[in-house]
Amino acid sequence: MKLGSIHSVLFVAAALVCWAQAPPAPEALQEAGAAWKQAKQRLERWKILRLLEELRLDESTGSQFLARYTVYNRRIDSLLQQLDNTAQRLALALQNPTSPEERQRSLQEMLRQQKELLQLLQHRTEALRPLLSEEQFARYILFEYRFPREVERAVFRHLHRFPKRQQKP
Repeated sequence: MKLGSIHSVLFVAAALVCWAQAPPAPEALQEAGAAWKQAKQRLERWKILRLLEELRLDESTGSQFLARYTVYNRRIDSLLQQLDNTAQRLALALQNPTSPEERQRSLQEMLRQQKELLQLLQHRTEALRPLLSEEQFARYILFEYRFPREVERAVFRHLHRFPKRQQKP
């Protein structure tokens, strides 16, 4: 079995364990949050390893690439967290009868943050391009496009292989 396959199986198993359990108390929620963060960090490390493997960079270019990629990913993660918070506010505004102005504010904020995210992703791509050859850049673009689908397929394969057992009443 390839090393990448082993890593993907381990990640999927860890992610599913974190995802499949519903914590009963606030303390358990904190523990689940920590487990989710840990699983997310593992996924990020796995992604970077796979990306570096795909690009076949020399040591110098690899360290420059990794530094830029990491800086942009931190900014992207921060913006995604803001987007999550805004989405929660918008969902609450839809569930609870609030003022149309509040709902509209949340909606406009979410649209603004989505636009900012797309711009940041474009800036990351433009910042990384000078470090890569044309072939490496093409590999990078394909990797960024395919990786989320690869993770999704791995999760679905795992769920299909190990369906949740039905509880007896």
